[in-house]
Amino acid sequence: MSVVGSSVLAGASGQSAGGGGAGGPRSLRFNSSDTAYLSRTPSSAGNRRTWTWSGWLKRSRFTAASETIFSAQGSSSHTLFNFYGSTTKFALIPNAGVAGATFQSNALFRDTSAWYHFVIAFDTTQSTSTERVKVYVNGEELTWSSSTYPSQNEEWNINIAGAHNIGRATQVNSYLTGYLADIHFIDGQALAPTNFGEFNTDNLWVLKAYGGTYGTNGFHLDFADNSSAAALGTDAAGSNDWNVNNLSVAAGAGNDSLADHPTNGDTTNDTGLGAQVNGNYATLNSITPIGNNCTFSNGNLDVTVGGSTNNRGNRGVSTIGMTSGKWYCEHVINSGKSNIGVVSSLDYGADDGSGNYWIGSGPNDYIVWSHNGQSYNSGSGSSYGVSWTTGDVIGCAFDADAGNMYIYKNGTVMNSGTPSHTGLTDGPYFFIFTEVNSSVSVNFGARAFAHTAPSGYKSLNTANLTPSTIADGSKYFDTKLWTGNGAANPQTGLGFSPDLVWIKNRDTTGYSHALMDSVRGPSKQVRSNTTGAESTSSTTLTSFDSNGFTVNNNNISNQTGKAYVAWCFDKSSSSGTDIVAYTGNSSGRTVGHSCGSAPEVIIVKSRTSTLPWRVYHKGLGDINAYLTLNETSAVSSSSSYPRWNGTAPTSSVFSVGTSNDINKNGDNFIAFLFAPVEGYSAMGKYSANTTAGAYPFIYTGFKPRWIMIKNISAAWGWYIHDTARNPENPANKNLIANASNSEATYNILDIHSNGFKITGVSEQWNHSSNDYIYLAFASHPFASNGGLAR
Repeated sequence: MSVVGSSVLAGASGQSAGGGGAGGPRSLRFNSSDTAYLSRTPSSAGNRRTWTWSGWLKRSRFTAASETIFSAQGSSSHTLFNFYGSTTKFALIPNAGVAGATFQSNALFRDTSAWYHFVIAFDTTQSTSTERVKVYVNGEELTWSSSTYPSQNEEWNINIAGAHNIGRATQVNSYLTGYLADIHFIDGQALAPTNFGEFNTDNLWVLKAYGGTYGTNGFHLDFADNSSAAALGTDAAGSNDWNVNNLSVAAGAGNDSLADHPTNGDTTNDTGLGAQVNGNYATLNSITPIGNNCTFSNGNLDVTVGGSTNNRGNRGVSTIGMTSGKWYCEHVINSGKSNIGVVSSLDYGADDGSGNYWIGSGPNDYIVWSHNGQSYNSGSGSSYGVSWTTGDVIGCAFDADAGNMYIYKNGTVMNSGTPSHTGLTDGPYFFIFTEVNSSVSVNFGARAFAHTAPSGYKSLNTANLTPSTIADGSKYFDTKLWTGNGAANPQTGLGFSPDLVWIKNRDTTGYSHALMDSVRGPSKQVRSNTTGAESTSSTTLTSFDSNGFTVNNNNISNQTGKAYVAWCFDKSSSSGTDIVAYTGNSSGRTVGHSCGSAPEVIIVKSRTSTLPWRVYHKGLGDINAYLTLNETSAVSSSSSYPRWNGTAPTSSVFSVGTSNDINKNGDNFIAFLFAPVEGYSAMGKYSANTTAGAYPFIYTGFKPRWIMIKNISAAWGWYIHDTARNPENPANKNLIANASNSEATYNILDIHSNGFKITGVSEQWNHSSNDYIYLAFASHPFASNGGLAR
């Protein structure tokens, strides 16, 4: 039916949004090419030995040039905070331009979808050197790869009666590209991060109003007053206002005052005007391989595309995926041609191998083309709407619930409100833009829309996303680390009683993995790196406890002085996880489960016989395909001996075939099943991309706590990463499920707030023409964490 006239899109045509904004805190966008910055010169010096700086930052790019957050000009040197060039480390440089100490973080800050909260507490009156400089990110103290602490009572340039800049360091000509929000400077006090943020009931670090004093040169910039460009520098705490340089509040793409913010605001305020609700807004994802021929600017809301036609690196894609709800965005074509639409997650983070370079050519692209207004998918076009050109405002309304997409030109829906594409219900989907040799400006609603969004359609930000049913992943999955003591050793602190505990010695080769579960009991173990039958041990794991488990004097789990890790899972329909014991019959059968939906990963082992582990993974794309957990072998497939009986699992049962390794007559089997839960778990496939700067990014919709990856095209192992062993990037410590090896280090992976990024080329994670499957579990969903990276 025609959608115009229904409640879906009625009233959207031709309405101007106006200014769009409720009052309240905002962020300020800095663009280095604009030489944008704030400046202030205090009339007198403050306390140069004791002070605190707090602020929230969302990064936009990584280049060889350093990116300055805050600086102070001395007579012969600068003191500054920055990201240290292409290393992406956070740095404190007390004497830029002359000899002096530099602090550089171990952590790498390479997430462009996340808000980071930085607190720098400086107090050189402390007698202990390491107490004089402390930096916290999202409530956790940074560690340093290099540091030289100041001497007692040393004075840095911060708080001098000289030029101070936000977003610029004049002496080294360094500007910031990114967003800043809620900046505080406290003169005369070295404060803890808990003065400005706190962990909420879901264990998320969130912004908290500061209730203390500021001192002589202290200030608070919340950027709430955007009545003029000059007003952006207003000190909300007093009269220490800042001068505003090359920042704009003019309507349109150049507006640097945005609702993008590290808080999730009241979504009832979003009536389709744009910039009405605080939240972490979508931008264009500058770290995806499908952006490798693109130049991003203006907070990753503008993209200019080069002319290469030999790959698919000619697009900009949103950082947030859409699986439910109704969403609206706009883009303006600045030059060249431009397409607009959505792309599914199957083609979001890696080259699909087609060799096609224009959006609409891929099997998972759904777009309308500016040249002729035709709709495209898989390179096939059909008549739909009208063409557009430079200066036109093109809107895309995507109904993820119904799977329909609509395109607007200057506020008028095309084709009388008939969808350009239908049936797009296998999300998540991402907004996608542009074409070779073109330039566009995109708006997901962080600034006012040029035209009112269709009725019921929202800006794309974390506040508007449907909350995950699991707000804190640690209540269903978590990782424990401990050092063995050779005696009874309770491991507490979990938010649940685990049903599956998977243990591995980290620092000694030769000790097997051991998997124990509540179905078989704590003394029964199977080992993922062997074909061996189930064994019994009274000391590896002695009990499943209410908030953890207990190990005893056993080399696999608790040898004195050895380092261990345990990956702990809750068995429940809420978590999509089940553990099922069954008896084989050699003739094919179904087995019931309680995952709550169809499992996409099933791991099976005979408890009775020396037989290999078998793995079903939906990402293999073949119901007869299987992998072997205890081996490195690539994917296999057999229709003669179908492991899964040629039948996909359902929401209530999975099927096993006639093969002994999955259904030997009389053998007892154990199966571990995992179904995806949005915001908590994800299981999928990605393809390699070995072009420098274009390595795969895999969107999960959450910050992974645990990831297991397997090359399915070649003989490589099952590599496991987690954020307990790697609380900061790079996530370089891995263990191999099919091997008894000790923990190894490879700088090949970053864990982000909304997925993970491959950072190099290797056969294990990213080899030319190879495909990979993964299984991941969350610490927190992107929707509720505001996109926090740590």
